[in-house]
Amino acid sequence: KGDQDKRQYLVSNATEGKVNDELTVFGKAELSKTRNLTTDINEAEHMEMMVGGAYRPVYNDKLNLISRYTYLESKGPDSQEDTASVEEERAHVMAMDAIYDINDRWQFVEKFAYRIAEEKVEGFDFNKTHTWLMVHRLNYKFGKDWTVGGEYRTLTQREAQDQKKGFLVEAARNLGEYMQLGVGYNFTQFDDDL
Repeated sequence: KGDQDKRQYLVSNATEGKVNDELTVFGKAELSKTRNLTTDINEAEHMEMMVGGAYRPVYNDKLNLISRYTYLESKGPDSQEDTASVEEERAHVMAMDAIYDINDRWQFVEKFAYRIAEEKVEGFDFNKTHTWLMVHRLNYKFGKDWTVGGEYRTLTQREAQDQKKGFLVEAARNLGEYMQLGVGYNFTQFDDDL
């Protein structure tokens, strides 16, 4: 309630299930809408659908594979600061992580994500972009509770013919069985959230 009355709706659902001891599947759906009751216009809409799976072999637990596919549709409000000129967005994002324990101390992680996005900027039609993210990570565990890691990242955008690179470092300490506290520094100059 105010100068302009608005009504917002949000529905979020997530589920996870085990196919067998080694394979887990999961999914998520989020839908939201903001309707301006004064002007009788839908100001913002958001839909995100995700499905994925994790493969963790029981008898060879050195390897873990996690993958997911996400479909996103978003119509943002004019006042949204970070994408003020973007009216609508549609995106397909595929991501995969492969984690391999080399031995008790060393762990190697590969991450890959690919995004096909369509954005509609005010006054123009939809524009399609293709973006890749690759991450190479090496972790070293020492003592019972400490881990240090380093990561090298590459973000490539085809239409802009642009490639950004950088690295990060971190140290983390286990606090009990299910919690970890870490500190690090990200030297990259780009956002890795596709």
